[in-house]
Amino acid sequence: MRKLLLVTFLLSCAPLAKPSTIPSPTAILDASVAISVLCPDGSMWVGSGVAIGPDRVLTARHVVDCDGVPPYLMAVETNDDQSYKAGVVELAREGVDVALIAVYAKDATPLPYVRVAASPQRPTGNVCLYSANPHKTWRYQCGHITGWLDGEVVEWADGTSNVGNGMLTYNNMSEPGTSGSGVFNAQGELIGIHVGKNAKVGLAWWVGEFRNLL
Repeated sequence: MRKLLLVTFLLSCAPLAKPSTIPSPTAILDASVAISVLCPDGSMWVGSGVAIGPDRVLTARHVVDCDGVPPYLMAVETNDDQSYKAGVVELAREGVDVALIAVYAKDATPLPYVRVAASPQRPTGNVCLYSANPHKTWRYQCGHITGWLDGEVVEWADGTSNVGNGMLTYNNMSEPGTSGSGVFNAQGELIGIHVGKNAKVGLAWWVGEFRNLL
């Protein structure tokens, strides 16, 4: 196992609401990972992810993309302080900000992983966001779905934009480092990957838009 140095943010954590609708939040937090990426230009990017298999993790594409250049190094860190080398396996279709990465360490302990919602129906109701970053603090917050984006143009903080077909909106927290976090329904199933916020609401790609990665 190769240890990698991960970035630690010196930010304070606000207390989060206790979830009342998600079974076994500890198990879901155990499947959440912190991701650090060293890009060829020397910049370090950080985000979150969620394991969907013993060595497979979903995250936001922009966390691991290095502005279109393959990362120089990538690591995932679990909440028991294990760090593993990782790499990109596959990207979602163009326009969908989701990526599948793999843990490559031969001696890596199999990751705890979550169930992915199989229903073809769009979810409604309560949801919880589970994140490992910023500053490698595993936490969660619950809220509810507020709507869907279908054809609307989403303007991001970096000046880019895309059409938000199949993105759900919800009133959970979002801050730098939470991109790639898992969004879960009341049954504890993964229903989306958090990618940012727009107009003070959280945004996530619904699993129905990236089933090719599952």
